[in-house]
Amino acid sequence: PYTTLFRSNLPYTKEPKLKERIDFGDVKNQSYDNYLKLCGISTTNRNFILPNGETSIHTGERIQSVIDSNIGVLLLVTHGGAIADYIRNTFNVDVIRDKWDGFFKYFSVPYCSITQVDIMENSIPKLVLLGSFKYLL
Repeated sequence: PYTTLFRSNLPYTKEPKLKERIDFGDVKNQSYDNYLKLCGISTTNRNFILPNGETSIHTGERIQSVIDSNIGVLLLVTHGGAIADYIRNTFNVDVIRDKWDGFFKYFSVPYCSITQVDIMENSIPKLVLLGSFKYLL
């Protein structure tokens, strides 16, 4: 799939805004346990400012800015935490729970899953898929 995209000659852009909220290594000499602790704190307290200066809310807004700056059909490939931050900013709890109740256990989406949001011009975004593996069937 990832290598297929490059072999298909489809146009693509590497967008630096599609990064995770915090990466292991953002903090010099940080232990992995401390990294996981910071991830947990910033997930439950969305206003918590990480050492790199970002909050969960800001990450969702960053993803929204990428969406807002593009027109037409858009495929974003990014990290589960960043997707979750965007989803939490955009949809209420009932909409999220209706698509996948497990979201609230992890506040992330599974690796290699598909989340689909339909956004028509001047309309409210619609959550179609959340953490789905239907493409594997």
